[in-house]
Amino acid sequence: MNAESSLGCSGESTSRWLVRCGIRYVIVFALGWVLVAATFDRPHDPASLDFSVRLPFWESFLRGLSGGWGPLLIEGGQSLVILGFIARHRHLETAGSFRLRAGFLLIFPLWPYVIFTPLTMLLILAGVQVIFAALIMPLGKVSLPDN
Repeated sequence: MNAESSLGCSGESTSRWLVRCGIRYVIVFALGWVLVAATFDRPHDPASLDFSVRLPFWESFLRGLSGGWGPLLIEGGQSLVILGFIARHRHLETAGSFRLRAGFLLIFPLWPYVIFTPLTMLLILAGVQVIFAALIMPLGKVSLPDN
């Protein structure tokens, strides 16, 4: 058994892997943002002078969905840059250790949310990052050990 046979993945170019990561990341982030929009606090109704009147759920949900582009560009852009830096090393380690390292590093783009957002939004976005790294991020072809 040679040293490369026990390592994580091989046979796929880094640029193709990054494109696959980007597509999967956008899908996972969009699903996470739907959950964030569903848990947003309903804002006040601007048509009413009474501050206790809130927008209906669906209107506030659609307003929350429309605000997802900024976090996707900021958090998603930083996440893809991080994945770009570590992509070349995915061949040099096992799949589990690569996913663990990627999951740890993908938490760093969330630092602005620690101060400015509610805890539920922070937890959902952190869950999106961890689920992507642990379960959905492509690894390429996994090498099997030779017997």
